Amino acid sequence: MDERAYAVVQQSLRAVHGKFEYVLIGGWAVYAHGSRVPSVDTDMLVRQRDLGDVARALGLSAGAPESAARCELFPLDRFNHILGQDVSMGERDLGYVASAVLEGRLATATLELPGGRREAIIPQAPELAFMKLKAFHDRELAWRAVREPAVMARIPPEQRPEVRERTEGYYLRKAGKDLYDIAFLCSHGCRMSDALALAEPFGLAAALTASWERRPRPLVRFAFDLAEDEATRRVLETR
Repeated sequence: MDERAYAVVQQSLRAVHGKFEYVLIGGWAVYAHGSRVPSVDTDMLVRQRDLGDVARALGLSAGAPESAARCELFPLDRFNHILGQDVSMGERDLGYVASAVLEGRLATATLELPGGRREAIIPQAPELAFMKLKAFHDRELAWRAVREPAVMARIPPEQRPEVRERTEGYYLRKAGKDLYDIAFLCSHGCRMSDALALAEPFGLAAALTASWERRPRPLVRFAFDLAEDEATRRVLETR
């Protein structure tokens, strides 16, 4: 694991914890729930009104996190940074408002990091599993899109081999980590039914269930490589 990834999450939590309203999400939130597999990216939700101040606290330009925050609100059938602008995946908009999912469902956890312990505000396990299921679904759309002739026909022929390779490589790795994170949460007290129940008000339950049930075997094998206990492996195999 690159030490810079640990340094970034340390820096980020030092900058926001106790100073801004925020939620640590993504792989580091799963790590905070007890996973032994670290994350590379540090993903946080912050208030729109605080973006400029958070950016300055992190030593970033104000435009960078604001742009990233906007992009996170769009599903991959609106924008895909590899496939390009407005590449349709042939499915309806499956966006959702994360703050509505997390309201009143947060916890404080301690991350054990090489640079020392850090407290963080994180989603509870069902909410985090739901967000991970949504992320896996969105990555799966891109993974499927590169096999659809109608999508690839919109990309110049000379760029298609690179687009296929980059999209598959990037999303297979990311989606494999999503599978591991979901399985870890479900093997440590979270029920898949609880995560899917959170998807119901947003009309996402059927799509997320279908994505989970058709998860490709190469992704499951990738997740197995990350899993360190049999409970996580059983969830990946059976649920």
